[in-house]
Amino acid sequence: MKKTLTHTLVALALLSSVGVLTTAPVQAEEEEVVEYADDRVLVQIEAGVDPQVVAAEYGIEKVQPLGDGAENWNIFYVNPGEVDDWMDKLRDAKYIKLIERDIRIFPQLFFDPAYKDQWHQKYIGADQLWKSNRNYRTIAFIDSGVDYSHPDLSGKIVQGYDFVNYDPIANDEYGTGTHIAGIAAATHNNLTGGKGVDPTAKIMPLKVMNENGVSYTSTIADAIYWATHHGADVISITAGTTVRYTSVLQSAINYAWQRGDFIVSQAGNNSSTTPRYPASYSHVFSVNAIDPEDNLWYRSNRGPWVDISAPGTYIYSTKLGGGMYHYTGTERAVGVTAGAASLVWKSGMTNVGVENYLIDKALPIPYTGTYWYHGRLNLI
Repeated sequence: MKKTLTHTLVALALLSSVGVLTTAPVQAEEEEVVEYADDRVLVQIEAGVDPQVVAAEYGIEKVQPLGDGAENWNIFYVNPGEVDDWMDKLRDAKYIKLIERDIRIFPQLFFDPAYKDQWHQKYIGADQLWKSNRNYRTIAFIDSGVDYSHPDLSGKIVQGYDFVNYDPIANDEYGTGTHIAGIAAATHNNLTGGKGVDPTAKIMPLKVMNENGVSYTSTIADAIYWATHHGADVISITAGTTVRYTSVLQSAINYAWQRGDFIVSQAGNNSSTTPRYPASYSHVFSVNAIDPEDNLWYRSNRGPWVDISAPGTYIYSTKLGGGMYHYTGTERAVGVTAGAASLVWKSGMTNVGVENYLIDKALPIPYTGTYWYHGRLNLI
Protein backbone atom coordinates (compact mmCIF):
# COMPACT_ATOMS: atom_id res chain seq x y z
CA MET A 1 0.00 0.00 0.00
CA LYS A 2 1.25 3.47 -0.80
CA LYS A 3 0.96 4.70 2.80
CA THR A 4 3.59 2.23 4.01
CA LEU A 5 6.09 2.57 1.17
CA THR A 6 9.33 4.50 1.62
CA HIS A 7 11.13 6.29 -1.18
CA THR A 8 14.04 8.67 -1.44
CA LEU A 9 12.62 12.05 -2.32
CA VAL A 10 14.14 14.12 -5.09
CA ALA A 11 15.14 17.61 -3.87
CA LEU A 12 12.68 20.36 -4.78
CA ALA A 13 13.85 23.85 -5.68
CA LEU A 14 11.61 26.20 -3.74
CA LEU A 15 10.19 29.37 -5.25
CA SER A 16 11.71 32.53 -3.86
CA SER A 17 8.54 34.42 -2.90
CA VAL A 18 5.63 33.02 -0.91
CA GLY A 19 2.24 32.76 -2.60
CA VAL A 20 3.28 34.11 -6.03
CA LEU A 21 2.26 32.17 -9.11
CA THR A 22 5.07 32.54 -11.62
CA THR A 23 3.29 30.83 -14.50
CA ALA A 24 0.18 32.44 -15.99
CA PRO A 25 -2.86 30.16 -15.84
CA VAL A 26 -3.99 28.49 -19.03
CA GLN A 27 -7.25 30.11 -20.09
CA ALA A 28 -10.10 28.02 -21.41
CA GLU A 29 -12.62 29.21 -23.93
CA GLU A 30 -16.24 28.29 -23.39
CA GLU A 31 -17.54 25.91 -26.03
CA GLU A 32 -21.16 25.70 -27.10
CA VAL A 33 -22.67 22.52 -25.71
CA VAL A 34 -26.07 20.93 -25.99
CA GLU A 35 -27.73 20.95 -22.58
CA TYR A 36 -30.54 18.44 -22.01
CA ALA A 37 -33.35 18.61 -19.46
CA ASP A 38 -32.71 16.24 -16.59
CA ASP A 39 -36.29 15.59 -15.49
CA ARG A 40 -38.28 14.71 -18.64
CA VAL A 41 -38.36 12.80 -21.91
CA LEU A 42 -40.37 13.53 -25.07
CA VAL A 43 -42.48 10.57 -26.17
CA GLN A 44 -44.63 10.06 -29.28
CA ILE A 45 -47.38 7.51 -28.69
CA GLU A 46 -49.11 5.50 -31.45
CA ALA A 47 -52.32 7.02 -32.75
CA GLY A 48 -55.42 6.13 -30.78
CA VAL A 49 -53.50 5.14 -27.64
CA ASP A 50 -53.96 7.14 -24.43
CA PRO A 51 -50.54 8.45 -23.28
CA GLN A 52 -51.75 8.46 -19.67
CA VAL A 53 -52.34 4.71 -19.87
CA VAL A 54 -48.88 4.09 -21.33
CA ALA A 55 -47.22 6.29 -18.71
CA ALA A 56 -49.11 4.63 -15.87
CA GLU A 57 -47.94 1.21 -17.06
CA TYR A 58 -44.38 2.34 -16.33
CA GLY A 59 -45.15 4.15 -13.11
CA ILE A 60 -44.85 7.65 -14.59
CA GLU A 61 -47.38 9.92 -12.89
CA LYS A 62 -47.08 13.24 -14.70
CA VAL A 63 -47.75 13.56 -18.43
CA GLN A 64 -48.17 16.75 -20.45
CA PRO A 65 -49.54 16.53 -24.04
CA LEU A 66 -48.00 18.88 -26.62
CA GLY A 67 -50.33 21.01 -28.70
CA ASP A 68 -53.77 19.56 -29.37
CA GLY A 69 -52.46 16.02 -29.26
CA ALA A 70 -52.80 15.53 -33.01
CA GLU A 71 -49.35 13.98 -33.29
CA ASN A 72 -49.57 12.42 -29.83
CA TRP A 73 -46.29 13.95 -28.58
CA ASN A 74 -46.08 14.16 -24.78
CA ILE A 75 -43.73 15.14 -22.01
CA PHE A 76 -43.16 12.31 -19.55
CA TYR A 77 -41.79 13.79 -16.32
CA VAL A 78 -39.28 11.62 -14.45
CA ASN A 79 -37.06 11.99 -11.40
CA PRO A 80 -34.07 14.33 -11.91
CA GLY A 81 -31.03 12.41 -13.10
CA GLU A 82 -32.98 9.40 -14.41
CA VAL A 83 -33.37 10.46 -18.06
CA ASP A 84 -30.73 8.01 -19.33
CA ASP A 85 -32.46 5.10 -17.62
CA TRP A 86 -35.85 6.06 -19.05
CA MET A 87 -34.45 6.53 -22.54
CA ASP A 88 -33.23 2.94 -22.44
CA LYS A 89 -36.44 1.62 -20.87
CA LEU A 90 -38.88 3.32 -23.23
CA ARG A 91 -36.98 3.20 -26.51
CA ASP A 92 -38.56 -0.11 -27.66
CA ALA A 93 -41.59 -0.07 -25.39
CA LYS A 94 -45.07 -1.04 -26.57
CA TYR A 95 -47.15 1.75 -28.19
CA ILE A 96 -44.18 4.17 -28.29
CA LYS A 97 -43.13 5.37 -31.75
CA LEU A 98 -40.33 7.81 -30.86
CA ILE A 99 -38.54 9.05 -27.77
CA GLU A 100 -36.22 12.06 -27.52
CA ARG A 101 -34.48 14.22 -24.94
CA ASP A 102 -35.72 17.76 -24.29
CA ILE A 103 -33.07 20.40 -25.05
CA ARG A 104 -32.56 23.41 -22.81
CA ILE A 105 -32.26 26.67 -24.77
CA PHE A 106 -30.22 29.61 -23.46
CA PRO A 107 -30.16 33.29 -24.45
CA GLN A 108 -26.41 33.45 -25.15
CA LEU A 109 -23.35 31.34 -25.81
CA PHE A 110 -21.25 32.20 -22.77
CA PHE A 111 -23.28 30.65 -19.99
CA ASP A 112 -20.68 31.06 -17.22
CA PRO A 113 -18.59 34.19 -17.84
CA ALA A 114 -15.85 33.28 -15.33
CA TYR A 115 -15.30 29.81 -16.82
CA LYS A 116 -12.54 31.23 -19.02
CA ASP A 117 -10.51 31.88 -15.85
CA GLN A 118 -10.85 28.33 -14.51
CA TRP A 119 -7.74 26.79 -16.05
CA HIS A 120 -8.11 23.53 -14.15
CA GLN A 121 -11.27 22.43 -15.98
CA LYS A 122 -9.80 21.64 -19.39
CA TYR A 123 -6.50 20.69 -17.77
CA ILE A 124 -8.03 17.57 -16.23
CA GLY A 125 -10.53 16.99 -19.05
CA ALA A 126 -13.66 17.76 -17.02
CA ASP A 127 -15.13 19.76 -19.91
CA GLN A 128 -15.16 16.66 -22.11
CA LEU A 129 -17.39 14.78 -19.67
CA TRP A 130 -20.03 17.44 -19.02
CA LYS A 131 -22.15 16.42 -22.01
CA SER A 132 -22.45 12.78 -20.98
CA ASN A 133 -21.82 12.57 -17.22
CA ARG A 134 -24.81 13.83 -15.26
CA ASN A 135 -24.71 11.77 -12.09
CA TYR A 136 -26.24 14.07 -9.44
CA ARG A 137 -23.99 12.77 -6.68
CA THR A 138 -23.86 14.43 -3.27
CA ILE A 139 -20.55 15.81 -2.01
CA ALA A 140 -20.17 16.48 1.71
CA PHE A 141 -17.79 19.37 2.42
CA ILE A 142 -16.24 19.10 5.88
CA ASP A 143 -14.88 22.60 6.31
CA SER A 144 -16.28 26.00 7.35
CA GLY A 145 -19.77 25.65 5.85
CA VAL A 146 -20.95 27.47 2.73
CA ASP A 147 -22.51 30.78 1.75
CA TYR A 148 -26.19 29.84 1.31
CA SER A 149 -26.92 33.03 -0.60
CA HIS A 150 -24.22 32.69 -3.26
CA PRO A 151 -25.94 32.43 -6.69
CA ASP A 152 -23.54 29.72 -7.88
CA LEU A 153 -24.24 27.55 -4.81
CA SER A 154 -27.71 28.33 -3.45
CA GLY A 155 -29.65 26.02 -5.76
CA LYS A 156 -27.33 23.08 -5.09
CA ILE A 157 -27.35 22.89 -1.30
CA VAL A 158 -28.94 19.91 0.48
CA GLN A 159 -29.38 19.46 4.23
CA GLY A 160 -26.13 19.93 6.14
CA TYR A 161 -25.17 20.66 9.72
CA ASP A 162 -23.22 23.19 11.77
CA PHE A 163 -21.15 21.21 14.30
CA VAL A 164 -19.77 24.42 15.81
CA ASN A 165 -23.10 26.04 16.75
CA TYR A 166 -25.24 22.88 16.66
CA ASP A 167 -27.51 24.25 14.00
CA PRO A 168 -28.99 22.69 10.83
CA ILE A 169 -27.84 25.70 8.76
CA ALA A 170 -24.09 25.53 8.15
CA ASN A 171 -23.39 29.18 7.30
CA ASP A 172 -19.78 29.94 6.41
CA GLU A 173 -17.94 32.46 8.59
CA TYR A 174 -14.40 31.71 7.42
CA GLY A 175 -14.52 31.39 3.63
CA THR A 176 -12.70 28.21 2.68
CA GLY A 177 -15.80 26.03 2.61
CA THR A 178 -17.53 28.35 0.15
CA HIS A 179 -14.49 28.43 -2.13
CA ILE A 180 -13.96 24.66 -2.15
CA ALA A 181 -17.63 23.82 -2.62
CA GLY A 182 -17.65 26.09 -5.67
CA ILE A 183 -14.56 24.44 -7.12
CA ALA A 184 -16.21 21.03 -6.92
CA ALA A 185 -19.86 21.72 -7.56
CA ALA A 186 -20.84 25.30 -8.50
CA THR A 187 -23.87 25.37 -10.75
CA HIS A 188 -23.49 26.07 -14.46
CA ASN A 189 -25.32 27.78 -17.29
CA ASN A 190 -26.79 30.40 -14.96
CA LEU A 191 -25.17 33.37 -16.72
CA THR A 192 -23.05 34.24 -13.67
CA GLY A 193 -19.75 33.15 -12.14
CA GLY A 194 -17.98 29.96 -13.18
CA LYS A 195 -18.85 26.31 -12.84
CA GLY A 196 -17.85 23.33 -10.71
CA VAL A 197 -15.88 20.34 -11.89
CA ASP A 198 -19.16 18.45 -11.51
CA PRO A 199 -21.85 21.10 -11.97
CA THR A 200 -24.63 18.55 -11.39
CA ALA A 201 -23.35 17.53 -7.93
CA LYS A 202 -25.25 18.48 -4.79
CA ILE A 203 -23.56 20.33 -1.94
CA MET A 204 -23.83 19.05 1.64
CA PRO A 205 -22.19 21.66 3.92
CA LEU A 206 -20.80 20.33 7.20
CA LYS A 207 -19.35 23.14 9.29
CA VAL A 208 -16.57 21.99 11.63
CA MET A 209 -14.43 25.17 11.66
CA ASN A 210 -15.27 28.28 13.66
CA GLU A 211 -14.74 31.85 12.48
CA ASN A 212 -11.02 31.51 13.26
CA GLY A 213 -10.60 28.31 11.24
CA VAL A 214 -10.20 26.06 14.31
CA SER A 215 -11.64 22.55 14.48
CA TYR A 216 -11.14 19.25 16.37
CA THR A 217 -10.55 15.64 15.40
CA SER A 218 -13.73 14.63 17.22
CA THR A 219 -15.78 17.21 15.30
CA ILE A 220 -14.46 16.01 11.95
CA ALA A 221 -15.20 12.40 12.92
CA ASP A 222 -18.74 13.40 13.92
CA ALA A 223 -19.20 15.11 10.54
CA ILE A 224 -18.02 12.00 8.67
CA TYR A 225 -20.62 9.86 10.43
CA TRP A 226 -23.27 12.50 9.69
CA ALA A 227 -22.36 12.61 6.00
CA THR A 228 -22.55 8.83 5.69
CA HIS A 229 -25.92 8.65 7.43
CA HIS A 230 -27.42 11.43 5.30
CA GLY A 231 -26.64 10.25 1.79
CA ALA A 232 -23.21 11.65 0.88
CA ASP A 233 -21.37 9.89 -1.94
CA VAL A 234 -18.11 11.86 -1.82
CA ILE A 235 -16.68 13.27 1.43
CA SER A 236 -14.24 16.17 1.06
CA ILE A 237 -12.22 16.86 4.23
CA THR A 238 -10.32 20.16 4.11
CA ALA A 239 -10.41 21.32 7.73
CA GLY A 240 -6.64 21.35 8.25
CA THR A 241 -4.03 18.64 8.85
CA THR A 242 -1.94 17.20 11.68
CA VAL A 243 1.05 14.85 11.97
CA ARG A 244 -0.74 12.79 14.65
CA TYR A 245 -2.70 9.62 13.96
CA THR A 246 -5.91 9.05 15.92
CA SER A 247 -7.98 5.88 16.12
CA VAL A 248 -11.23 7.82 16.35
CA LEU A 249 -10.80 9.45 12.94
CA GLN A 250 -9.59 6.24 11.29
CA SER A 251 -12.66 4.49 12.68
CA ALA A 252 -14.99 7.13 11.22
CA ILE A 253 -13.25 6.91 7.84
CA ASN A 254 -13.46 3.11 7.86
CA TYR A 255 -17.16 3.37 8.66
CA ALA A 256 -17.79 5.73 5.74
CA TRP A 257 -15.69 3.69 3.30
CA GLN A 258 -17.38 0.40 4.22
CA ARG A 259 -20.74 2.01 3.51
CA GLY A 260 -19.69 3.13 0.05
CA ASP A 261 -18.38 6.68 0.45
CA PHE A 262 -15.31 8.01 -1.36
CA ILE A 263 -13.16 10.18 0.92
CA VAL A 264 -10.60 12.75 -0.23
CA SER A 265 -8.33 15.05 1.80
CA GLN A 266 -5.36 17.36 1.33
CA ALA A 267 -1.66 16.64 1.81
CA GLY A 268 -1.19 20.00 3.55
CA ASN A 269 0.75 23.21 2.96
CA ASN A 270 3.92 22.78 5.04
CA SER A 271 6.61 22.17 2.37
CA SER A 272 7.18 18.85 4.12
CA THR A 273 7.62 15.17 3.37
CA THR A 274 6.16 14.10 6.71
CA PRO A 275 2.85 12.23 6.28
CA ARG A 276 -0.15 14.27 7.39
CA TYR A 277 -3.59 13.28 8.59
CA PRO A 278 -6.40 12.87 7.53
CA ALA A 279 -4.61 12.38 4.17
CA SER A 280 -2.53 9.43 5.39
CA TYR A 281 -5.37 7.39 6.88
CA SER A 282 -6.35 4.20 5.08
CA HIS A 283 -9.25 4.69 2.65
CA VAL A 284 -8.50 8.39 2.17
CA PHE A 285 -7.55 9.54 -1.33
CA SER A 286 -4.83 12.10 -0.64
CA VAL A 287 -4.03 15.02 -2.93
CA ASN A 288 -1.35 17.67 -3.28
CA ALA A 289 -1.24 20.76 -5.50
CA ILE A 290 0.35 21.45 -8.87
CA ASP A 291 0.36 24.45 -11.21
CA PRO A 292 -0.58 24.68 -14.93
CA GLU A 293 2.88 23.38 -15.93
CA ASP A 294 2.65 20.21 -13.78
CA ASN A 295 5.03 21.71 -11.23
CA LEU A 296 4.46 20.99 -7.57
CA TRP A 297 3.33 24.06 -5.65
CA TYR A 298 6.31 24.96 -3.48
CA ARG A 299 4.39 24.84 -0.16
CA SER A 300 2.65 21.58 -0.96
CA ASN A 301 3.53 18.57 1.16
CA ARG A 302 4.80 15.63 -0.87
CA GLY A 303 5.81 12.01 -0.75
CA PRO A 304 4.71 8.54 -1.84
CA TRP A 305 2.03 8.70 0.86
CA VAL A 306 0.17 11.15 -1.43
CA ASP A 307 -2.07 9.39 -3.93
CA ILE A 308 -2.27 11.96 -6.68
CA SER A 309 -1.48 15.53 -7.69
CA ALA A 310 -4.22 17.88 -8.89
CA PRO A 311 -4.58 21.53 -9.91
CA GLY A 312 -4.33 23.65 -6.77
CA THR A 313 -2.76 26.99 -7.73
CA TYR A 314 -4.65 30.14 -8.65
CA ILE A 315 -8.01 28.34 -8.61
CA TYR A 316 -10.91 30.68 -9.35
CA SER A 317 -14.06 29.93 -7.38
CA THR A 318 -16.91 31.22 -5.25
CA LYS A 319 -16.28 33.83 -2.56
CA LEU A 320 -18.00 34.23 0.79
CA GLY A 321 -20.32 37.22 0.40
CA GLY A 322 -20.65 36.88 -3.38
CA GLY A 323 -18.45 36.97 -6.45
CA MET A 324 -15.32 34.91 -7.06
CA TYR A 325 -11.63 34.99 -6.25
CA HIS A 326 -8.38 33.10 -6.86
CA TYR A 327 -6.70 31.06 -4.16
CA THR A 328 -3.94 28.47 -3.91
CA GLY A 329 -3.46 25.43 -1.68
CA THR A 330 -3.78 21.67 -1.41
CA GLU A 331 -7.35 22.23 -0.13
CA ARG A 332 -8.20 23.62 -3.56
CA ALA A 333 -6.75 20.49 -5.18
CA VAL A 334 -9.14 18.50 -2.98
CA GLY A 335 -12.07 20.53 -4.34
CA VAL A 336 -10.99 19.68 -7.89
CA THR A 337 -10.58 16.00 -7.02
CA ALA A 338 -13.86 15.73 -5.10
CA GLY A 339 -15.69 17.18 -8.09
CA ALA A 340 -13.82 14.81 -10.39
CA ALA A 341 -14.82 11.78 -8.29
CA SER A 342 -18.47 12.86 -8.45
CA LEU A 343 -18.27 13.55 -12.18
CA VAL A 344 -16.95 10.08 -13.10
CA TRP A 345 -19.15 8.16 -10.62
CA LYS A 346 -21.66 6.54 -12.94
CA SER A 347 -24.55 4.32 -11.95
CA GLY A 348 -23.36 0.91 -10.78
CA MET A 349 -19.89 2.07 -9.76
CA THR A 350 -18.62 1.68 -6.19
CA ASN A 351 -16.17 3.82 -4.26
CA VAL A 352 -13.50 1.26 -5.19
CA GLY A 353 -14.43 1.71 -8.84
CA VAL A 354 -14.14 5.49 -8.55
CA GLU A 355 -10.73 5.19 -6.91
CA ASN A 356 -9.54 2.79 -9.60
CA TYR A 357 -10.83 5.10 -12.35
CA LEU A 358 -8.88 8.07 -10.98
CA ILE A 359 -5.75 5.96 -10.56
CA ASP A 360 -5.99 4.36 -14.00
CA LYS A 361 -6.50 7.71 -15.76
CA ALA A 362 -3.76 9.55 -13.84
CA LEU A 363 -0.90 10.86 -15.99
CA PRO A 364 2.57 9.70 -14.91
CA ILE A 365 4.19 13.14 -15.00
CA PRO A 366 7.72 13.77 -13.65
CA TYR A 367 8.15 13.01 -9.91
CA THR A 368 5.41 10.40 -9.94
CA GLY A 369 6.48 7.86 -7.33
CA THR A 370 8.30 10.46 -5.25
CA TYR A 371 6.18 13.58 -4.78
CA TRP A 372 2.95 11.59 -5.31
CA TYR A 373 2.31 7.94 -5.99
CA HIS A 374 -0.01 7.62 -9.00
CA GLY A 375 0.49 10.72 -11.14
CA ARG A 376 -1.56 13.78 -12.06
CA LEU A 377 -5.36 13.92 -12.03
CA ASN A 378 -6.76 13.32 -15.49
CA LEU A 379 -10.27 12.20 -16.42
CA ILE A 380 -10.09 11.23 -20.09
